[in-house]
Amino acid sequence: MIKQRHSIALTLAVLSAAPVAAFAQAQNFQGLNVQAGIGFVEGKAKTSASDNGGVNDFSKSSESNFGGTVGLGYTLPLSRQYTLGVLAEYNPGDIKAGTANASQGVQISLQNKFSGQYSFSLVPGYVIDRDHLAYLKVGYTAAKEKSTPSGPDAGGAGTISATVNGYNLGVGLRATLDRKFYGFAEANYVSFSNKTSAIPNGGGANLTQGGSEYNVLVGIGYSF
Repeated sequence: MIKQRHSIALTLAVLSAAPVAAFAQAQNFQGLNVQAGIGFVEGKAKTSASDNGGVNDFSKSSESNFGGTVGLGYTLPLSRQYTLGVLAEYNPGDIKAGTANASQGVQISLQNKFSGQYSFSLVPGYVIDRDHLAYLKVGYTAAKEKSTPSGPDAGGAGTISATVNGYNLGVGLRATLDRKFYGFAEANYVSFSNKTSAIPNGGGANLTQGGSEYNVLVGIGYSF
């Protein structure tokens, strides 16, 4: 009878410990974290102007930048191998997107850039081992796109500024450095939908703005 009780107790202990052991690797990545990343950013703008005379497409423009992001996130273990996180990010700098030229004989150029970019992402992860996590990112992103006209035909037209939004996709790898700090490397793609706005002092003309970005970042984070 005593042996039977010991056997039952041992079985219950093993069963109660099993879920903890199953989550052990994923729990290494659980919790609130802050991070910062820097690297290469390519900004691309797509613009077109329209008025009663029709549409004038500008050439596509792009420019390489050195930039980065700061982020705040939380990661939750789903099983031994899988995690799910949420991440809010902000880019404190400007992302230049090059100079676009009018394509129909009009001497106007647009200097383009994205400012104040932020994003909210879901971050599903796969636990490689206790120190390494591979992850994907998918979410919503928005920024202020600014286009400044110049050239003989620009007249007194002012800077056109509009909030463009879209989606972001990414893939990355996180590596534990010690109990609190981790490093990460990732690549991201951002696509902005088109937004049409009136050109200040543009005589009733409108400008449609949009574009995309991609970046490759490395960084460091801290887990609370």
